[in-house]
Amino acid sequence: MLSCKQVADLASRAQDEKIGLGQHLKIKLHLMLCRGCRHYWQQISWLRRATKALLTQHDNVPSQLPDEARQRIEQRLKSRSAQR
Repeated sequence: MLSCKQVADLASRAQDEKIGLGQHLKIKLHLMLCRGCRHYWQQISWLRRATKALLTQHDNVPSQLPDEARQRIEQRLKSRSAQR
């Protein structure tokens, strides 16, 4: 059986990529037996859903800064690096 650390690592990976059927079944078995890991799985699943919902709410926000804002940021960064 997988350790809690292994399940936490796999659970994080499984949120972003496909994992093998064998690993998936090992996680499910561990989650049935371990309340702490089950809560962790629920928490990261909730965070993923919340993040996805937040990003879809802001789809209408321009993904790039206006040129004026970009230039102001660049100037500030240059002046800060010059001060060091």
